[in-house]
Amino acid sequence: MDASSPPVVPPPSRLPRAGRRLLAGLGLAGLTAALVAAVPAVAGTSWPAVTRLAAGTDLTWLPWLAAVWVAGLGAYAVVQTAALPGLSAGRAVALTLGGSAVGNLVPLGGAASMGVCAAMARRWGFGPSRFGAYLTVTTLWSSASRVVLGAAALAWWALARPGGPPLADPVAVLLPAVAVLAALGAVVASEPACRAVAGTAGRVVDRGAGLLGRASGGRRGRWPDVVAATRAEALAANRTAWPRVVAGLLLHNALLVLLLDGCLRAVGHPAPLVAVCAAVGLERLLTAVPVTPGGSGVAELGLVAVLAAGTAPAAAPAAAAGALLYRVFTYLLEVPVGAPLALTQLARPGRPALAARAAGGAA
Repeated sequence: MDASSPPVVPPPSRLPRAGRRLLAGLGLAGLTAALVAAVPAVAGTSWPAVTRLAAGTDLTWLPWLAAVWVAGLGAYAVVQTAALPGLSAGRAVALTLGGSAVGNLVPLGGAASMGVCAAMARRWGFGPSRFGAYLTVTTLWSSASRVVLGAAALAWWALARPGGPPLADPVAVLLPAVAVLAALGAVVASEPACRAVAGTAGRVVDRGAGLLGRASGGRRGRWPDVVAATRAEALAANRTAWPRVVAGLLLHNALLVLLLDGCLRAVGHPAPLVAVCAAVGLERLLTAVPVTPGGSGVAELGLVAVLAAGTAPAAAPAAAAGALLYRVFTYLLEVPVGAPLALTQLARPGRPALAARAAGGAA
């Protein structure tokens, strides 16, 4: 090498992509663990006190709680079968539990959950535009129900306890769900906005594919057309589906309130109805955009904070135990039940003709 030439500086070493993902996952897992560990402190108690009460749960309540949990899955299946004609109730439950099993385990698992659900729907014969329409309808109405339920519960709490402290900053807890709802509403209401958002998303995806060394395949130009077709199909589905979707979501949320009330009674801590409704409403809002897997940590803190504020200080350990039992059903139980369902459905051979006939009959 010529002595006058500048020295060659090696490029800075970068952590492999798998290593970056591992570090991000470990960091998020640490955050989740810290939030869960702080649950008793919010109620002014300790983990030993909460554990003693949880160990004394009245087991005769478990069949009732399991029945309410299954009924909640059935209520949400009404929403799914209305939004995706041709989907059976059994497959709707498998879709819910299979997606939740992934979303509850993987940090920021919304995308992974959606991928599993899309793969299951594809094996049943539902094309990308129909599944996209289903996601649009269910996400839009689900976000709306979270905003309405959360706002109503916080307002009821403020009216029932005028001298008590507010549960949380309404702007902070309502903002994520309202932002998702507003973005979806803008995309659905206006085709130009839909195409603009799709074009931006396509550029982001293609840029990411380029950074990862993968060819984009020229998909960017097709994104606006694909998303616009999905929008049209979602609007068509919503015209006939919305009454069943709204009824299913109302029943689903009512069953969540009933489930939390039963969990509190199982640990010997029946709480006022306003506190139970406020706890579920706040939990729905806090998990509208789940940063931690399944909203773990954040949901428990919200539940315990409301229940502890709505009861006497001596009942705080029981409130925490009841809230954790509720999360066993709405979060933890979905993993061992949903994972085998998803694997079973993905392992079976696809039956597109069956789905197509069902969809044609529904139409």
